[in-house]
This record gives sequence, C-alpha cells and structure tokens, in this order.
Amino acid sequence: MLTRPLRSLNELAGRLASLDFSARIRWRRKDEIGELARTLDFLADNLQGALAELHEANDKLREDIEREKALERMRRDFVAGVSHELKTPLSLIGGYAEGLQDNIGAGAKRERYAEVILDETRRMSTIVGDMLDLSHLEAGQYRLNREPFDASELLKESAERAEALGAERNVRISVSLPEEGDGIVEVAADRFRIGQVLTNLVTNAVRHAPDGGTVTLAASMDGGDWRLSVHNVGDAIPEEELPRIWGQFYRIDKARARESGGTGIGLAIVKQILDLHGSRYDVRNEQGGVTFAFTLPANNSGAGAGV
Repeated sequence: MLTRPLRSLNELAGRLASLDFSARIRWRRKDEIGELARTLDFLADNLQGALAELHEANDKLREDIEREKALERMRRDFVAGVSHELKTPLSLIGGYAEGLQDNIGAGAKRERYAEVILDETRRMSTIVGDMLDLSHLEAGQYRLNREPFDASELLKESAERAEALGAERNVRISVSLPEEGDGIVEVAADRFRIGQVLTNLVTNAVRHAPDGGTVTLAASMDGGDWRLSVHNVGDAIPEEELPRIWGQFYRIDKARARESGGTGIGLAIVKQILDLHGSRYDVRNEQGGVTFAFTLPANNSGAGAGV
C-alpha cells in the first residue's frame, strides 16, 4: 500500500526529468501522497504548456530568421540590380559630358552627344520611378481603389499605345472582345493599377514581337471572372525561365537588355499589383508566341472604393 504509490510517483518524476510531460497520476487521495501526486500533475501541466509555448516561439523565431535571410538576399539582389542598371547610363552620361566639356566635335556631333545624355537621363529617371513604385507596393503602402469600370476601354487604350510603340517595326495590334454585351468587360478593380498592368504587358509584348509580328489583346469569361490576356508572336520563353521572370531586374535575353529598352522591373510591378487584387495570373508559351494573362472579378453588384 505504501511502496506502490511511491513507485508510481517516482516513475512520473523520472518521466518529467526526461522532458516527457504527457503522463499524469490523477489520484483523488486526500493524504500527503495524493497531495504530492496533484503537485506533480500540476507541474507536468505547467511544463507541458511551457514547452509548447517554447516550441511555438522557436518555430516563429526560425521563420523570422528565414524571412530576414530572404529579405537580406532580396536587398543584395536589389542593390546589385540597381547598380548594374545604373552603371551603364551613368558611364555614358559621364563620357559624353566630358566630350562636350572638351569641345569634341561640332554641330550634329555635339547635338548627338546631348541627345545621348538626355536619353540616358530619362532612362535612369524611369528606373528610379519604377523602383519607388515597386517599393511602395511591396511595403503595402498602397490601398487599392476598387471600382466598377469597363476594362474593354483599357484594352483599347493599351492597343493604341502598342500601335505607337510598334509602328516603326510594323507590329500589328488586334483587340478581341466578347460579342455578347456589346463587348463591355465590366470588372471591379483599381482602374489606374490595372491600366499600369496592361501598359507593362503590352510594352513587353511589343518589344519581344518580331518585325511585322502581331500582338493580340483579348478578354473572355473564366468562370465568374474576366480573363484579360496579352499575346505576342515570337520566340518562346524557356520553360525553366517562366517562374523566374516575375523577379526584379530579371531578363531572359541579357545580351539585348539595353536594346529592349526595359528597366527589368515592369513584370515585378505587375506581379505586386495582381497579388493585391487576388488575381490568378500566369505566362505561357502558346500559339507560336507568349501569352500573359490575369483574371479580375466581374462586376455584378458594384464594389466599394478604397478596399
């Protein structure tokens, strides 16, 4: 009667010492042995709770460390990308400015020097503007202004912009709208930001379309959402590159990066905007070229602003 309870208590104490807090006595005895059993049970409950909290805190700390490592990698990649993007225009500006300072050339040559300086200055301004825009989106400093609007108007505006961009290379632009509903594509989204998405996608499509190629903008229903797409005829993107093209300063054709005229940030901005909208988006090789597509909710009952 005396040794069996003591052996049980000793076994429980041994399991506690081994950090096993799952066992309990749960005796209803009213004597000192019962009081000791309840104390050990109480200790086991507290230690088990403390250990669970410690594991949770440890997991959170591990996640925070991994997040910090990822952010540090992003910072390093961002600084490296910015340095790479600005190095060439700064070198050109410096070289041509020194030429003007030394009175190299005259007339048309000096005008060409000044033109290069202005072009590179505009390029750097665009890069800096895109970087600021992207940083605001990534930091969550922008609130979407959701409102109902006809996205077909944005598609037509983007098509006009594409025609101007591709005019010198005879790039043909077409817009495909649904026949039903008089071609109206009523969505609920941030009109300004979706216009920015289409501008970036159309500009990208025209740059990668061959001379005399085509760029097609289209809208179609996808379940309860509208699916907007931008397709350009041209070379396919290597399949292994597809998931990586949404990154900052990422380009597939490194050799022609400056010729294309892009900043390398456009698709990263597109990704951030579409993520804020909860859109489903992708890029695919199809129909002899590349298609970027994304979804927006159809406006059935209206949407409030500032969501």
